[in-house]
Amino acid sequence: MIFYRSRTVELLVLHLFILAMFVTAGVVSASEIMEKKTSKKTFDGEQFHQVLLAEFYNQSGKPKLTLKHYLPVALKTDDPIIVKRVTEIATATAQLKKGLKAAEHWVELSPKSLEAQQYLVLLLLRDGQLEKSAKQLHLIRQIVDADLNDTDKRSAISKGLKFIGALLVIESHHDKAYQVYNYYLKQLSSNVIYNDQKQLILASLAMKAKKYDVVVSALDDMKIAAKEYFSSAATMKVNALKKLGRIDEATDLLQEIVKSGKASDSLRLELTRLFIGIGKKEEAAIILDALVVKHPDNNDLLKALVALNVSQKQWQVAKLNNYKLSKSDGYKNEVNYFKGEIYEGEGHHNLAFLHYKKVNKGVFLRSSYSKRAKLLVQIEGFEASQQWLKKQQSKAVKNKDKAYWLKLEADLLADSKLSSSSATNIASLRIAIKLYDRVIELSSKKASYRYHRGLLYERSQQFKLAEDDFKYVINKTKRPASALNALGFLLVKHTSRLAEAKQYIQKAYTLKPNDPMILDSMGWVYYRIGDIKKAESFLRKAYKELKTPEVASHLIIVLSKLEKNDEAKRIFNVMIKKYPNNASLGDVRNSLGHI
Repeated sequence: MIFYRSRTVELLVLHLFILAMFVTAGVVSASEIMEKKTSKKTFDGEQFHQVLLAEFYNQSGKPKLTLKHYLPVALKTDDPIIVKRVTEIATATAQLKKGLKAAEHWVELSPKSLEAQQYLVLLLLRDGQLEKSAKQLHLIRQIVDADLNDTDKRSAISKGLKFIGALLVIESHHDKAYQVYNYYLKQLSSNVIYNDQKQLILASLAMKAKKYDVVVSALDDMKIAAKEYFSSAATMKVNALKKLGRIDEATDLLQEIVKSGKASDSLRLELTRLFIGIGKKEEAAIILDALVVKHPDNNDLLKALVALNVSQKQWQVAKLNNYKLSKSDGYKNEVNYFKGEIYEGEGHHNLAFLHYKKVNKGVFLRSSYSKRAKLLVQIEGFEASQQWLKKQQSKAVKNKDKAYWLKLEADLLADSKLSSSSATNIASLRIAIKLYDRVIELSSKKASYRYHRGLLYERSQQFKLAEDDFKYVINKTKRPASALNALGFLLVKHTSRLAEAKQYIQKAYTLKPNDPMILDSMGWVYYRIGDIKKAESFLRKAYKELKTPEVASHLIIVLSKLEKNDEAKRIFNVMIKKYPNNASLGDVRNSLGHI
């Protein structure tokens, strides 16, 4: 009897010691310890020993050994604190099978514990037991809704559904969370109660899982005008349409929302971005003007408006708004950059250069360097600009900075020889390519440098090397629309591989359906394969957004083929007046005698 009493005291001391460790680790509170002291839930000596070892290994950062000692104890005990501890450790260290066993036992011990139910849902989900996870969601909703009074239950929003949505949306396994919720919806009765909320959660999970078609479909099926969901649903649908490349639909939807008077200012700002993206800068300026008036202290809005004014070449309006921006602290570099753009647009190259020179940090810094290099050519000549760039190269310490300055020199060299004779141009291009070789050696992981070198290879008639660079970029970039388009157009222009070219250009079009360069390529590939009507449609869209000699030349040729000679001649006369020495327009005049 004496031994038995000593052993009991020993176990009690050990029990309190372990609980003290739990408190230190943040596992239990002091009140829970007091509850434990009066509880009948006890361990034998061997179990205490295993728990002590488990905590030792846990503190030592050895999770597998921790659960080797902890799990058998957790599965035998009726103490939810111990089981919770094991579930948390298993979940945090991705030991799914062990975590599942512990979580299932925790739910048996505490069936009304939301925390236990959440762990079981997520562990089943991560283990791929999606239908079981979905069934568990029913229990969670019942627990949450059981606490609601009659008034709450008549609400348009189910708190249980809201809880489920919040639980799944933050789960990192996005595709599995989406599938679990789908299983859950299938298990529900066919009644339409809370339908909008169900659809919004479905859309949110589909958005996370990058199932953008599902997002649009789910939000089409719900009453998007409902007050509770309007802003989040509208924003999500617009973003999904953008991801699908359906920019016109996204823009139309946002316009409709703005006209209805229900749009938030963030949605109005998003509409300005979409308008700018599809070339509707005047419409964007109207909305941005109104936002600036509404939020006079928001200088980021004012900055965006100045940039838009500059892009529209509205120099006087840009000056006025930039002056307002100059009154605010912290925008010195932006103001000087915009002044440089305004003066450059007005033809005051020296003043523009001086203001670009004042930009010493911020998002416009590198752009100001590029502008300075080009302006130096206008002011002092090509050699002066090249010498300045070489000086910057010599001062650069990091490889990425050396690569940047070499790139500027290569671009300057390539661009400055565009009007030279063919032989001189090719020679200069090859020097620029050698500079790009060095750029790529210094910064080999930056795929955009390979893209720019590919463009130079094409211009210097090294088509196989250009193709290799474009393919490299396509394989290394998530959304390589520009490289796809460049490769497709190269094949259209210089080879007979038209079917392959069309595939590349169509992929680019899927990624950026409103890009005028890609629209031009689409038009030209259809012309080459003999579908003149489709060619006309794409080229008209391209020319509307990008009135360059090359795009105009393509449209003129197609219009001539369709015997729309008056319109073809009208476009030609406008463009040749603006670009009298352009080679593309010259080729058109030589090939089409009636122009």
